[in-house]
Amino acid sequence: LQAIHSGTAGSINIETNGTITAGDDGIKANSTNAANSSNVTVKSNNTIDATDRGIEATSAGAGAIAVTTGAAGVITGKGNYGIFAQNTLAGNSGAITVTQGANIGATGAGNGVAVAGIWAEVTQATNNAAVNVISNGDIYVDAGGTHGIFAGTAGLGNVTVTALSAKTIDPANCGIEAKGAGGNVQIDTTDEVIADLTGLKATTSGTGTVKVYVKANTGTGITGTATNGIEAATTGTGNVSVGD
Repeated sequence: LQAIHSGTAGSINIETNGTITAGDDGIKANSTNAANSSNVTVKSNNTIDATDRGIEATSAGAGAIAVTTGAAGVITGKGNYGIFAQNTLAGNSGAITVTQGANIGATGAGNGVAVAGIWAEVTQATNNAAVNVISNGDIYVDAGGTHGIFAGTAGLGNVTVTALSAKTIDPANCGIEAKGAGGNVQIDTTDEVIADLTGLKATTSGTGTVKVYVKANTGTGITGTATNGIEAATTGTGNVSVGD
């Protein structure tokens, strides 16, 4: 399912209730005109089985991006990304919100996605829009993949990842990474996170604060096999807090 908007006005709204099987992206929603300030909204309520990105939602304009998977909105591990949401506006707007309600990938070698379960990103340093990811499902990433969840910005916007449903994130490299560039960064989780490199990673710069809170222990807790279970750091003057 593909919806491309190249005009200067008008939103993209997609909601699916049936199963989607695709040889590329399952759902692709792209607003490509930087002058278009309308929103991009995608909701999936059933299984997506795609070979690249389960859901791709992007905007070159100032409109917000919202991606939601419902309780039955499973994304299989056949593709590279479960959910990919990106704003490329060189302005100052276009917040991203991703809400995961069902599993991405499945347990067992070869059953996870290849790169990242959720990737949510503002790419331009001049854009101070926020990035917010809410995860309520398991995420499985195969060996060689980068992230269970990546939420980041090149601008001054705040970055927040909330994963409080006591699920499992089993990625190759990093479990959850929240990356700021001067704004506040926060991870709250009760998930079991099993990573080859780093379990939870939260970084920023400037006056932004860094907060990582593991609010309950699920399974084996937070594991970073090669480096650290939790890394929280700033190169600036903001406070860094780690706790429960």
